[in-house]
Formats: sequence, C-alpha cells, structure tokens
Amino acid sequence: MKISKRLSNIVVLIIAVVLLCFYFWKGQKHTEIIQKDMQFTSGKVVECKVDHRASVWIKYTFLHNNENYIKEQSVNINLGAGNLVINKNFPVVFSNKKPEINEMLIFPKDFERYSLQYPDSLKWVKKLLK
Repeated sequence: MKISKRLSNIVVLIIAVVLLCFYFWKGQKHTEIIQKDMQFTSGKVVECKVDHRASVWIKYTFLHNNENYIKEQSVNINLGAGNLVINKNFPVVFSNKKPEINEMLIFPKDFERYSLQYPDSLKWVKKLLK
C-alpha cells in the first residue's frame, strides 16, 4: 500500500514537471516567433478575472489589418488591483505573420523579454505588482 501511494506521488510529480516544462517551452517559442517579425500596436484591457487558483487573468483586444484580436493573459498583480487596468491601453507586440501570437506588455519584465525600454507612462503600474 505504501509503495503504491509513493509511486502515485512520483507519477503526479513527473506529470507536473513535464507540464511545467511544456508551459515554459511554449512561452519561449511564442517569444521567438514574435521577435522574428515584431510589430507593435496598442491594446485595451476589456476584462479582468480571478481563477480558482487566485491567478489574475486579463482579456485584451487589439486591431490589426481591420481584424480584431482577443486574447487572455495571466498577470502578476494583486487580486484587488485588476479593476484598475480595465479600459486601460497598453502596448501589444505580435508576429506580423501570425498576429494571433501576441502579448500585452504591462510590467518591466514584459518589456525586458523583448529588449525594450519600460516607458515612464507605465510607472504607475508597478504599484500593482504582487
């Protein structure tokens, strides 16, 4: 019985590690795709919600070539701060060839990922970080 429980714990741990590795690989791949033919635009946060794990998610929209794109993105902000970003505009980077691969840039780390300078106009957002 103890061996079975220990084995099941090991299997769960292995699955968690594999999923975590896939998550980071996918994020890195998207960053590389965007960097190949990076375009900029402004996007608007239209919704903010908290999931069952207390993670804050924003939904944003942006326009490119007369097509509206909508995406959800996890953000590292305090739970009560989500409403402060609704209806605010932030830079969005995207792949010109695949605009569905995009990311809203809100925090300094987002800009660093693309070797971009953090704008003074967004310094107010730093107060929202967890």
